[in-house]
Amino acid sequence: AVADYPVIAAEVWNGRYGPKVAEKSRALAQKHGLTGVGGSDAHDPADLAGGATEFQRMPATLAEVGQFIRQGAVAPWRPGLFTALRRAVGGQP
Repeated sequence: AVADYPVIAAEVWNGRYGPKVAEKSRALAQKHGLTGVGGSDAHDPADLAGGATEFQRMPATLAEVGQFIRQGAVAPWRPGLFTALRRAVGGQP
């Protein structure tokens, strides 16, 4: 069970996998009461700007990053349509 592990968040948007996976991830996070975060999975320059975690305010320390995630003061960020289209045709964001 999730309660057996110190999990505070789940990646609900990943720039590499798209909306179908995001829907399943978001449902799983909600089911277990986890804060949703986003990521780009940027292992290649073409993957940059595919996703991220948006903070309500800039954390000053690494400890604040965890604090804000625990408080739910974050949201998954995904690129707008224009950026997504540029990436899909091989252009940089």
